[in-house]
Amino acid sequence: MCPALCLAILVQDKTALGELEKIEAAIRTAKALRVKYSWSQETAYPKISFKMRAAGTLLLRGDGRIRLTSEGISDGNPTSLLVISDGTTLWATNTWMGKPDTKKKKSPANLISAVSKSLTGGVSGLESMLWLALDEEVDAEGIGTWRFPTPDVRDVQDAGDVRVLTYGYKVNTADSSSEVKLRYDPKTYKLLSRSSTAKSGIEDAKENKTYVETFEEFKFDADLPADAFQIPK
Repeated sequence: MCPALCLAILVQDKTALGELEKIEAAIRTAKALRVKYSWSQETAYPKISFKMRAAGTLLLRGDGRIRLTSEGISDGNPTSLLVISDGTTLWATNTWMGKPDTKKKKSPANLISAVSKSLTGGVSGLESMLWLALDEEVDAEGIGTWRFPTPDVRDVQDAGDVRVLTYGYKVNTADSSSEVKLRYDPKTYKLLSRSSTAKSGIEDAKENKTYVETFEEFKFDADLPADAFQIPK
């Protein structure tokens, strides 16, 4: 491989990784953000498969306040999730098959950073991350024993007014991996859609996951009602 081509690939990799870092920084430093999204996921094992889908709204303030509402279907059963942080307390209630489960704890200092990584990460989305944060400690590198994987950023391409970022993750073990395509507005860093595939090579639990998420709204500097972040009594 010639030196010029090696240099071109190195520059492209650095540019692509820089794009992902800019997107996460835009979310992490936003004074106010409103996101309306919907996603679907299909998981296939050797003998069974199941589907999930959900739609929700995320409200986020730079001072650590968060509100997420989500409703969906998991393997044919209705689900709903409400998560609120007033900047001091993190509270959530998760309802599955009509049975609510409510938890609360001190709001983690790194919660906004975790949200930014969930919006750009692999298969696991906001709902999973925020619910896990209620049981585990959150730091800059991960939640509990689960560490945020380092992305292997492979490509960045422009398609008209949309930029497409392609990157991969090693998930849990060396035998598991995912590939992500993130579509966004390169001028504003507003996310448009995200799709990913994840595969596990573990012999006794081979699985394939396909995840597709669309952001119907991704508005920075949104006007957010103050009472949206009040913890229910």
